[in-house]
Amino acid sequence: MDQTAAKAPKLEETIEQLNVKNEKIKQVMLGYATFDVLKFQDRLQFGKWNPRLLIKAQITSLMESFQVNTVDRFNPAHAIPLIVPKNLIKHGTYTTEISNKSPIPVLQVRDDALTNWILPAAGGQHRVAALEIWLEKKHTQLNEYIVKEHALRKQDPANIDEAELKQWNEGAKKEKDALEGVVEYEGAWLVSLFDDSMINESLALHIARNETKHIYMESPMEGLIQLFKIMKAQGSDYQQVKLVPQSKGNASRQRELLRQDYVWDMLSQFNTTGMHYWHANFMLFMEFYTMMMASYGGSYICYKILAYLVGCLEHKLHMCFNSVEVDEKEKAEAAQEKLEQLFDALHDAMPIPKAISNGIREAIDECFSSCIANMSGIHKIGNQSSADWATIFAQYASEVPQKIQEQGKIVFACDTRHEDYAGFPFMSRSVFKILKKHLTCIQLTIYEMSLWWSPYIYTTKIHPKEWNPGSPSANMRQAMLAHPDYHIDCRNLLWDKIVLVLFESYPAALNMEGQILSSNIPDHMISQSELLNIFGMLLTGGVKKSKPAVPRKGKAKAKTKTKDDNDDDDDGDYIKGETNVERDVDVDAGDADNADDDDGKAFESSSNEDDCDVKVESREEQFARQEQEKMEAEEHVKSLDIEASQAFKVLNNSPKISIPPALAPYQAWTCKSKISSDAVHNLFHGQELLRWHTWEWATQVRPLRTCNLCILSCITIFEACAIAAYRPTLLADVTSGAATLHSKIEHESTIYHINHVSTELQQTSLLEKRKHPTKVAVSHTWPDGLATDQSTMKVFNLDAATHKTQLYNTEGGTAGSTAMCH
Repeated sequence: MDQTAAKAPKLEETIEQLNVKNEKIKQVMLGYATFDVLKFQDRLQFGKWNPRLLIKAQITSLMESFQVNTVDRFNPAHAIPLIVPKNLIKHGTYTTEISNKSPIPVLQVRDDALTNWILPAAGGQHRVAALEIWLEKKHTQLNEYIVKEHALRKQDPANIDEAELKQWNEGAKKEKDALEGVVEYEGAWLVSLFDDSMINESLALHIARNETKHIYMESPMEGLIQLFKIMKAQGSDYQQVKLVPQSKGNASRQRELLRQDYVWDMLSQFNTTGMHYWHANFMLFMEFYTMMMASYGGSYICYKILAYLVGCLEHKLHMCFNSVEVDEKEKAEAAQEKLEQLFDALHDAMPIPKAISNGIREAIDECFSSCIANMSGIHKIGNQSSADWATIFAQYASEVPQKIQEQGKIVFACDTRHEDYAGFPFMSRSVFKILKKHLTCIQLTIYEMSLWWSPYIYTTKIHPKEWNPGSPSANMRQAMLAHPDYHIDCRNLLWDKIVLVLFESYPAALNMEGQILSSNIPDHMISQSELLNIFGMLLTGGVKKSKPAVPRKGKAKAKTKTKDDNDDDDDGDYIKGETNVERDVDVDAGDADNADDDDGKAFESSSNEDDCDVKVESREEQFARQEQEKMEAEEHVKSLDIEASQAFKVLNNSPKISIPPALAPYQAWTCKSKISSDAVHNLFHGQELLRWHTWEWATQVRPLRTCNLCILSCITIFEACAIAAYRPTLLADVTSGAATLHSKIEHESTIYHINHVSTELQQTSLLEKRKHPTKVAVSHTWPDGLATDQSTMKVFNLDAATHKTQLYNTEGGTAGSTAMCH
């Protein structure tokens, strides 16, 4: 058999042809130069060899890339090719080599060239268009810094706040100086020059060809992960993440996410688990962004809690893997004797996260998926009265130790009683999916729990723009970090404890969801002008002048009257020195509701009588009645205006504070805005609520101070009346989910309370009593002043609550409307 020599490797014919053309291009290339493509944009001729259309989407994408990745204008890979006559270019205004040591010459046309000279370009029109938009944005950004700098220079140095000046010198001024250098380049861009006398049509088309080869582009979620890992490797944290100014693309959203401490912490947890979470198909980027950045609206207000809950459950899992030694061969009797010592050792043991291998996580995830996630009992998680939940948890608790011990010599011991399921090690990608679904079912509960800590959440959008806490859960955390009943060093631990309460007491939270759906919670969705109108006030304060009454006919009259009565409802007898008319108008919330019902029935009866011609009012009687109703309504509004005016005076006379320094979101703080100590107690509704506001309202300065404090006065009275209308009823039933969570929070937070020293007389001997100091724990204080009796409920009927939640979701309810719409 003939043996032939092995053939040498050979490239495909198409590739060889391209390589030949590339070599020819090198031979006809004159060199590189910088050229102001914006200043001489009318001299550039696009489309001669590649008749591309300007596509707006391409320009936008390229401009976003400039915003995020900066403009790499002098990179040869991005040079704009110009095919020009060699005798048109002035000699010495281009170079054959590019180096960082020597500047690139600026391209110039010969002085004797024709006045209508043109430079044909073989590409780059989208780059020029995107550069023009990008440069315009940079000029706008620079002008904003210049205006701010001029404003600071015009101020009296004695009146400039030190924190504001420090922020300008250390941050804004550096950015301004950097921007000035960037915009100095204007439209300068690197161009590559080719001699047109040596280029034929085929070679010119090769230079101007479009990109046809596939380039893998990372997905937005991959970009987020990669950016996080890069910053983590550089030793940065979320405080060093810089936003992309004037950008709204995915790259800007990625940085916005990483600036959130709770997102950074959750990704840090994921990063320690290897590949377990990174490529889990549990969400898309936009879904993740919407979940983590949701504010007061939409159906994702609960998912910021999810980020913290992941951290808490990861910590519980880490604690299961520590350096405490256990002797497997020790007899049961001896082990029982040492059980207390073992618990003490576990309490102080340091976790070893690296001991949790990828195989262990996969084993836990497999057990959870097979035993719990795919079973019908998952919808009754933690419900001790459910046989389904008891069955699937028992199976999970028996399989997890077996699967873990298969991974190596690991001793696994844990209490597997189903009532203590929260202490069992959970946390895997399957658990993340389930938590995501289950939190959706208790969104209103999370909203209401947030209101327990920060009572102004409902009226966030009515507040002046100076207060923007972000979301209900974020504001709840901020309120905890400022709560005076707890040690400042323990407030973060308190937050973690409250987050775990939602997991440990999920049945109670679900039961509370059903309570809220059945409660008649007042509607808080009003605008700022509607709020002030209730109090008969203009933005500058004072009573609104009413128009003279005009006789009206039919049911429209009755509907308008009923609406006015509902708007003017108030409860409590708070104003000092009020007139008899005002005292008669101010009734309790329950009486006001009854009065509204009676009025409605009266009008309905009157309408029926009119329809039946039983009684017909004359025009004079009708006009007189309307005038009387108008006077009564004006008296009612006047009483509200007096109370709001009293509140405004109290706020306006409070001690003014300078602008406090900006704090990191996780940092505990102390609220400095306080009402004057000489203010009359209980002067207006909600006076105590102001102590718990997370807005430093006392920093307000004129001319906004009067307007903002007037709005805050009305909001405070409005919120106090709304709370009194429904919350006592919500917490009255000690067997309900709301009362259970309320009392559980009080109980779980006890260990973080501040202890004060009591000097009460104590019997120290048989002869005399002496003052002996003792430490007494400060009990938890709720902003609304409501407390609940200790609840011991562990079993709830969740069928009704689940049905209400499913019905609510089916009918299109969202967390944005929260309980206010029911």
